[in-house]
Amino acid sequence: MQSNNFLKWYNDNFSRGEVVASHLDIEISNTAAEIGVDWSAVSSRVSWRKGKEGKVNATGSQLLKGFKNSVGIYASLETCRKTGVEYPLITFKNKGGAGDTVVFSGLSFLWDLYKEQIGKPLSPAEITQRENEKRAKAENAERKQQAALLIQQQENKRRAANVSKELVEHNQLPRAVSFVYTDKKKIAPILNHVDARQGQDKHGHFISLQLHDTLNRPRGLQRIYDKNITKPDGKQTNKEFTWGMNKDGAHLVIGDIANADRVFVVEGFATGATVFLAMLANNKTDKVAVIVALDSRNMIKVVDQYKKEQPHLVLHYALDNDQHKCKQGKGNAGVLVGINLLAKHKDDRAFLPNFELVDNVFQATDWNDLHEYRGLKEVAKQLNGNKSRFKLAGDLFERALNKLQYVNNTELMKEALVAANVGMQVGLPKYRPSDVVKLIRTHTAHAKDRINVKQLNEKVTKIFKAKVHAAQEFRSFSKRITSAKFRPEHITYKRFNTSVITSEMLNYVKSKAGDIVIVRAPMGSGKTQNLIKPVMWENERSAFFAHRVSLIGGAWDALSKNMPGGYAPITHYQDPNVKDMLPGSNKLACCINSAIKGTFAPLLNNLHALCIDEAAQTLRHTTAGSAVAYPVAVFNKILQMVSTTRDHIVLADADANDTLVEFCELALKRRNAYLKELYGEDHPDCKIHVVDAVTDCSNTKIYYTNADTAFVRAEKDVANGFKVLIANDSAKDGEKLYTHLQNNYPDKKGLFIDADSKPEKNIQAFTDDPNGESIKYDYVIYSPAISSGVSIENGHFNRHYGIFCGTVAPSDAIQMIRRDRKATEFILGLSTLNSSREESAMNMWLGMVLANEHSQLDVNINKETSKIELTTEDLEFDRFRLELIAQENKAKNDFANNLLCILFADGYKLHQLEATELEQEIGKSKKEASRELLKEIDMQRHLENTTPSDTERAQLNERNNLSKDEKAQLNRWAIENQLMMDVDQESVEFFNKGALRKVKLFELLQMNADDAKRIDNAELSAEVHPSTRLYLAKQRQALRDFFEIAGFDSKTGKGSATPENLVKAMNHLIEGDNIHVFNSFYKFGGHVDTFSRRMNPLSKAKAIMQALGLTLNKTQLASVKEGSASRLRYSIEQADWALMADIQHKRLAKKVSGYSLEHLEGITIQAMPDNYIDNTDTVDAPQTPKIKASSWIGAFKQAAENLKIPLEFAPKVMVKLREEGHMNQATPPEGVQSVISRIYNGLVGQFRPQRT
Repeated sequence: MQSNNFLKWYNDNFSRGEVVASHLDIEISNTAAEIGVDWSAVSSRVSWRKGKEGKVNATGSQLLKGFKNSVGIYASLETCRKTGVEYPLITFKNKGGAGDTVVFSGLSFLWDLYKEQIGKPLSPAEITQRENEKRAKAENAERKQQAALLIQQQENKRRAANVSKELVEHNQLPRAVSFVYTDKKKIAPILNHVDARQGQDKHGHFISLQLHDTLNRPRGLQRIYDKNITKPDGKQTNKEFTWGMNKDGAHLVIGDIANADRVFVVEGFATGATVFLAMLANNKTDKVAVIVALDSRNMIKVVDQYKKEQPHLVLHYALDNDQHKCKQGKGNAGVLVGINLLAKHKDDRAFLPNFELVDNVFQATDWNDLHEYRGLKEVAKQLNGNKSRFKLAGDLFERALNKLQYVNNTELMKEALVAANVGMQVGLPKYRPSDVVKLIRTHTAHAKDRINVKQLNEKVTKIFKAKVHAAQEFRSFSKRITSAKFRPEHITYKRFNTSVITSEMLNYVKSKAGDIVIVRAPMGSGKTQNLIKPVMWENERSAFFAHRVSLIGGAWDALSKNMPGGYAPITHYQDPNVKDMLPGSNKLACCINSAIKGTFAPLLNNLHALCIDEAAQTLRHTTAGSAVAYPVAVFNKILQMVSTTRDHIVLADADANDTLVEFCELALKRRNAYLKELYGEDHPDCKIHVVDAVTDCSNTKIYYTNADTAFVRAEKDVANGFKVLIANDSAKDGEKLYTHLQNNYPDKKGLFIDADSKPEKNIQAFTDDPNGESIKYDYVIYSPAISSGVSIENGHFNRHYGIFCGTVAPSDAIQMIRRDRKATEFILGLSTLNSSREESAMNMWLGMVLANEHSQLDVNINKETSKIELTTEDLEFDRFRLELIAQENKAKNDFANNLLCILFADGYKLHQLEATELEQEIGKSKKEASRELLKEIDMQRHLENTTPSDTERAQLNERNNLSKDEKAQLNRWAIENQLMMDVDQESVEFFNKGALRKVKLFELLQMNADDAKRIDNAELSAEVHPSTRLYLAKQRQALRDFFEIAGFDSKTGKGSATPENLVKAMNHLIEGDNIHVFNSFYKFGGHVDTFSRRMNPLSKAKAIMQALGLTLNKTQLASVKEGSASRLRYSIEQADWALMADIQHKRLAKKVSGYSLEHLEGITIQAMPDNYIDNTDTVDAPQTPKIKASSWIGAFKQAAENLKIPLEFAPKVMVKLREEGHMNQATPPEGVQSVISRIYNGLVGQFRPQRT
């Protein structure tokens, strides 16, 4: 409302930005005076056009007394998105000195004026006067703008005319054969390699050099005189540029870039000439080129433009070295340019002249100075060696610290604050906030009087608090929940000042019968014993759920222990007699995956109490995980249970957050509608009650270091007789440590637990009774397979480690290390995966909308909320799926920092473990040795096992857990039957490098467009949710487009690509909003940052080829050919193409496909009634990357082919097969086709119009 009043006031008084500028003329003048501009002298030239077109320069008499440097003025009219008002925004940028900038924004002045005038009633006369003033101001502003625009246009014409005139005059001048300047600089031979013209004007004799842009279009001239001249601003120089030319990006090229082996970039002409002549004399070849960028500021612009147009071009920066100015506190501009360019263009190289052989009295600064005093040979030696190589070493913060020694003292505090920001972004575990401030002070000791330490500390503290808040965001509640000011009426919030579940808290939860209760309480607070257990006991029909199979055994035991008489027992969902027991007890402890089983439907459809432990994880596990076979069905089942349970709904989690509340709000709407349907519209609405406890881990210490050092420390502790418990989020890394300990300490008894080892009896015994079994071992290493559900309370272990790389979310990592409830001290070894993931749910939505362009989704962009609304279907599952994936990605992308910030917020005492580089290197080498050993063991396992028959494979696939030998057997079957290769070392290595994914993608590349479309349509027909669809037609077309634009034949793999075409091909994939489809739904190419879109096109192209099982080769032509400015060409390794094509040919012959009906088998189940899902093994599979088809699938495929059943009818036929019970029976030896034919004809009949 306030913004609407403000807009009305604005329209009544101003209505246009020019009027505002005229009204605020005095305020603008005051701001302009801060940087030395006489606003009255330049305001008439301001045209209010954005960017360079509207730029005005203030020089000479337009500057106030005492100011010499020209000022660039960028004035535009902006519109406030929130209020809709137009206001002037003016930036004044000083072109010299420290390059100061001041900004005037009319919006803040408008707000102040509005506040002063609001509420003051105006008389009719005053209103009339205001209107007249407003009109007069508008007319005056219009006249000023038109006049300024005319002046700007006239000046632009004069500038362009002068540039054209001087270019013509330049071409009429004679070629320069000698000149005082070139002789003095010892670069006279350069006149044989450049088109320098010689002339004379009022300033004296000069040589004229034509400048151009990266497309070779003339820009203007640089004239170098034989003596200094005096510029209008009083500055003495021997160089002058064409008046009116656009210097940004203008440059001179010595040599031929296209055919050069090395391309250098320098600031000045003399430096460029020296570098060119030195390389020419040294290499005895003309294959060198030098780009002369004129000055340090322009050098960055020139390089950026070349990189934009020729990203393949590797540049060598021959930097200036203003070391003497640096010692005077004036900075080293040459080095700063190198730092900035190398940070952006990582493949380029930089060289800094070393003047140790030059007397300091000469104050040498560039390569020409080195040439003058030490000769061309020394220049060539340094440019060809490593002594003068300038590199960016260390992490981003170390680079920012290094930069501080080259910054002008006047800019030092500004750069120190930038370094502080960078240091905090790198942050933990490497740098504590105090470390950041300390290191900045150390690196600015040469000018410590310029550093405001208090401001630095405030900056660092502010950033750290923000990072802690961001890390906690997805495992806590926002102000929308905790603050009465923002909390909606249907939600209540109560915080208990305790870290354990008390009777008071229990009674409060019980008092909210009929409503939904969310309880956030820390690990070890007694949620199961003191909250869930009483609720389960006291309610006649109750169910307990958790998200992992491994959780249920311990939970069932805890819920059943010491149960007094009179209460019905709780049934374990995996009890062999569950069907017989459940009707008598009406109480169930169950994994959420199995909530959709028909056996449990009678109870779950009529519950009195529902308890979900680790509810936030359960929601994430269901929507965003890979372990739930039928996620949509499970998601809808949870919604249904929360909506219909009669009395008590309790969702507990130490990481309960706003997303869980949003899920409950969705359920609440359905619950209220359900109750009104039962009891009438007068039934009161239910509420959501959020209960929060205190998390206080101040008695627990965390010592953090890198993962390699933790590896070494853990080994030492085992060797020294400590009992060691190690959590590791990478099963491969955990197995490396276990293998190393087994080989080096055979007298120590250890246990390694991961998903593959779970079937082993000793591991099953450990997970069933961790307190009893743990005392048998000297060390236990476990993967996320037991991230929760296993609690150890016997005090056996006296050393605790967590070694993490970010494959799990930080909250899951905390769950893993806290399995030993007695532990109060942990050593964390932290590393980070070198990958990035999409962090924006909105970007994923955009990608999904674009990917669904042919499915006629009803898309609406809500301009008030800036949200994309899809109204065609019920997309709640997709909404939660994408939101939770984005949350998890954000947490994982900065895993180590987020983990430590969360631990800090929870009160853990954090300490950086002292470690040495030697320890780290030892750890790396030991891990590498273990990796090689494991590879050898795995290879032998695959070669020594036998390949199972089809029947044996089907039996293995139906089992929950498999041993490593059994998995090797399945892999052998896949190699022989899906890769169509004999099992040998080469094929096993190929398989382990993701061969099945590569073969599948290669199949898509070769797939007929109609086939891809039919599968997409089948997904639509099967009502697959948009966020989980394959979008094969779109993926296939993207791959085909990439090949075609690059220059490759997608059918034969032949052809070659120029660097320019590879860039075009990559840009095509990510142009505009297509980047969201690329990042979220394409199965090739990785991730590209949405904002910067910065990428190495060649690296991305190689990644796409690798995803297809192909290799990209590079060759260099002898000379530049038509069609490319580069001699480089890229082609596909034909041996790789032959291999992939041969596999695809054999798969086609045997009708093997990665996109067959087995894919749809798992999809149809989503829409089935829950009583048809009765296969425990399938539902509770701990990992379900693919749906395993029953033996009916093969028969169905053959029948579908014989009967010509359209693909879109396949899911419906399969549903009917299940409904009639066929899918649970053995495949009949005959008659299958007749059964399927009957079902298909019946379905077709449903769609035929009735005859009249």
